[in-house]
Amino acid sequence: MTTTTDAGLEAAIAAELAELGATADEVYSSLKAAGITGWPDDTGNCPVANLLLRKLSREFPLTDSHRVSVDTPTVHCSVKNRTIDAVVEAHAVAPQPVAEFIKRFDAGTHYRDLMPNYDPAPRAPALPPDDTDIEE
Repeated sequence: MTTTTDAGLEAAIAAELAELGATADEVYSSLKAAGITGWPDDTGNCPVANLLLRKLSREFPLTDSHRVSVDTPTVHCSVKNRTIDAVVEAHAVAPQPVAEFIKRFDAGTHYRDLMPNYDPAPRAPALPPDDTDIEE
């Protein structure tokens, strides 16, 4: 199997990233509206990677293993494409708003509700048992 680059895939990645928004908060809103989740500091399972994987798999004949990796400033996509019997790779530079979103999300200080099973309810600290109520 050979490895090739795909200008169409690179253009699709760049277009998807550009459509996410003009600010980090707009990128967040776009991802939230699409129901996308992911984990901080996980280049292959962050919200941006998961969105790209969802969208690109609709446009390109992806089969078997496919991978999207987001690490600012570069977005890397590597897919096994049986249609042309090759591994197809594509790279794009993340626009500034996407890069800023990733920075904030990875820091864990913003957009935490994009993490799967996020629970925003504050938890009360566990209290030790009150010794005065113990009967002997």
